[in-house]
Amino acid sequence: MIWEVVAQLKRLSSQHPEYAHMSMKLGCVLSSTGDLVEAELWFQQALDKADNNDDKAEAYFNIFQVRWRQAFTAKSQADKAQDYANALTALQAAIELSNGRFALHDINIGYYPLLKMLGAGGMGCALLCENHNFTIKGHQQVVVKCFWENLSGGLEQVFNEPFAMHDIAGDYVPKTLDFGYANNVIY
Repeated sequence: MIWEVVAQLKRLSSQHPEYAHMSMKLGCVLSSTGDLVEAELWFQQALDKADNNDDKAEAYFNIFQVRWRQAFTAKSQADKAQDYANALTALQAAIELSNGRFALHDINIGYYPLLKMLGAGGMGCALLCENHNFTIKGHQQVVVKCFWENLSGGLEQVFNEPFAMHDIAGDYVPKTLDFGYANNVIY
């Protein structure tokens, strides 16, 4: 059935007023089925045909999601690093076009500008960031862990485990230096 819809959309004129939205929806369906290459092509078409920044930002964010998932099948560390770099480029475009709506951590305070995407998985992603937070001394760069979904519970409950792990394992577990919300989502 999905491939029937793909075939129908391919016959639809790219000048159709709903082409960008249809391309976005089809990209989401294909991404959900695991066809990341085809999904990215449809997200790119949605981006190319979008006529406003909100739709462009959404397309870029979907491209970000596809690209970090492609890193799982990378044949080498260099390919994986390139996939993450490409994902980060798409994320930064989504953030810029959406005035921060697609940010995965609090960019408004300017503490942690993005440098590099380190990895991603089912719970979230890890980003290498510059440290501009004057209350955290001795660290020029920090890793910001961003969760895909809002976790239930207060900040203390959510971060209880990382604090306890650091207390137990000391030098072998990174210390939590800061935590907070991005658009009301814990990072």
